[in-house]
Amino acid sequence: VFGRCFPGGWNGYFVAGKGNPAGRIISFDDSSVFGYGRKSEYYRWTTSLEYRLFAVDRKKIVPQDLYPRSPEKVRQASKHPEVKIEPPRPVPYRWERTVPILVRAMVKAGDHLVVAGPKRLYDELSAIQEIESPGVQAKIRAQREAWEEGAELHVVSVEDGTFAGMIKLECLPVWDGIAAADGALFVS
Repeated sequence: VFGRCFPGGWNGYFVAGKGNPAGRIISFDDSSVFGYGRKSEYYRWTTSLEYRLFAVDRKKIVPQDLYPRSPEKVRQASKHPEVKIEPPRPVPYRWERTVPILVRAMVKAGDHLVVAGPKRLYDELSAIQEIESPGVQAKIRAQREAWEEGAELHVVSVEDGTFAGMIKLECLPVWDGIAAADGALFVS
């Protein structure tokens, strides 16, 4: 989460990305926050894990302290004036886009965002509706196997999220295993 707090527990875990940029992995610089996380509409209870790549202008972010609304939190907030319990304001995304991979490494490199991970082979929202069907089960097995069959490295524009290129990798990068320095890209 790019913010000051991360709500948790049975009535807060799904709130994290409602008011602050949040995701599985985040990269940022002085002007922007980039991430790969749940689609905004899925920050509610437990639903399918549909993800998207996103960018947010840092100047437009007002960090929000998000806590689940409960009598206990209201009581605690009354003793700490710096804690405000209010409905979350939506995150002002500059752009959002789906990518055909499950991102596990990300870095901003100049005017581009570089992300890498295994191919994304099925849509979880559709799969959850027909989980018992042989076709969906085959896709789930194929997705599991994709984690051992290499990966793809995708390059997108930091300005608008447009696709700029792709390279196939022989193996999967380690978690957060991309760095950029002196005009070179390093993948672990």
